[in-house]
Amino acid sequence: MQRLILCLTFILILSALAANPNYFPLTVTGELFEQTGIETCSDAEEGFAVLQNTFHPGEFIGLRFYENSGDLTNPAAVERFNYYDISSVPAAIFNGTASVEGGGIDIAEGNTYLAALQPYLFAPSPLRMSVSNFNPVTGAVQVTIALADSFYTLNNQTLRIFLLENNISATATEVTRDEYSEAISLSGYGNSQTVNHTFTVLPSYQTGNLWIAALVQNDNHTILQAASSLPQPQYQIRAAFPFSAAIIDSAGINYNSAPLWLFNTGATETFTIQLLQDDGPAGWYFNYCSEDGLCYPGTIPHPFTLQAGEAAGFHLNLSVGSSGTAHFHFLIDSEHIEPYIIPFSYQTSDTPVQEQVLPVPELTLTQNYPNPFTAETTFTINAKHDGNPVSVVIYNCKGQAICSISSGKIHSGKNQISWNGTAENGQRQPAGIYFYRLQNAADTSVRKLLLLPN
Repeated sequence: MQRLILCLTFILILSALAANPNYFPLTVTGELFEQTGIETCSDAEEGFAVLQNTFHPGEFIGLRFYENSGDLTNPAAVERFNYYDISSVPAAIFNGTASVEGGGIDIAEGNTYLAALQPYLFAPSPLRMSVSNFNPVTGAVQVTIALADSFYTLNNQTLRIFLLENNISATATEVTRDEYSEAISLSGYGNSQTVNHTFTVLPSYQTGNLWIAALVQNDNHTILQAASSLPQPQYQIRAAFPFSAAIIDSAGINYNSAPLWLFNTGATETFTIQLLQDDGPAGWYFNYCSEDGLCYPGTIPHPFTLQAGEAAGFHLNLSVGSSGTAHFHFLIDSEHIEPYIIPFSYQTSDTPVQEQVLPVPELTLTQNYPNPFTAETTFTINAKHDGNPVSVVIYNCKGQAICSISSGKIHSGKNQISWNGTAENGQRQPAGIYFYRLQNAADTSVRKLLLLPN
């Protein structure tokens, strides 16, 4: 009887864990190593600015370290240069492991950095972190780390806390002023550790521009989680899932994914969710199910309410027909947030090898310019090879595709196309936020633009 009770208890524990996420969304960290007066470092700074404008709040934290740059250089920066063995600038390190060096147009437009970040987007982390208190006048800071994974143990890994200052000059921002580190160990789901430290705030610092970044980094340099003291919006949602957004599986099946979890990191809010098809073979159906066992047609908005700190789980439920490739996306929306888009692709594994090659290889789409715009804005598609036409698809804030703009035949180098703010029927669209992405290309990132009134 005792053994039966123990078995039942274990089953109940596993069931409870299965009904809740065993992770938390990873906040991606970018570290830029540079030196003043170097042209390629200006390219890198522009690329980092693109990252800040691309991601939703809380998804990305940028830090900068300077060498041979007067009072921008300090022992904390030197230590970080040595930690990664940085030998030339500019160099960017993402999440402690992905390295991008040099400058150039692809760096300045953010394309190379966005490609390096792709593996970390919507990635799960075994940790939750928060900068629970920071006083920029005294330098006192408090950081809390909690385990979100029932089976993970944090054993003598490094917590790093950085003091940073924004807007030191027209180009120097997110500058690291000082660093504190200590080893931490943690085990047991939900258990937490709080670390307190006080930085020395020099008279030359502008206290209103000071902020904190904190991260946990393991022995192989991988950053497990990060957090900052930067203000966050009142209403916010984030997503994480433990599988690739580029799915490869069979044709002629009903495909069910592992759970995708949506985390309400803001105030209590009612959201709507849809799963919308961008392109793909006829006869494919894009549906999804909640982890409560209810399934929904993708195109019909489904409302759900999340309390502050609560999460909801969904999984893809796709009816895959003939061989081919499809692109689709989750759209999460509410009264108080910008539309939150999670892009996916599904390619059947029996697609002939020559068809599995993307229609136009190595394409990247830049941020539109000007942005915001009134009359017309231009998109630049960078290609390393000549190829067939592709399209830039424009979506409204409901996730509906309102027009598709063809590039014409792609030529190696820069290819430019424009949008005048009208839909396929030629009707001028209302002012507001719109989204765009490349269709049938490796660059699956979704970017936003702002159309102003005439």
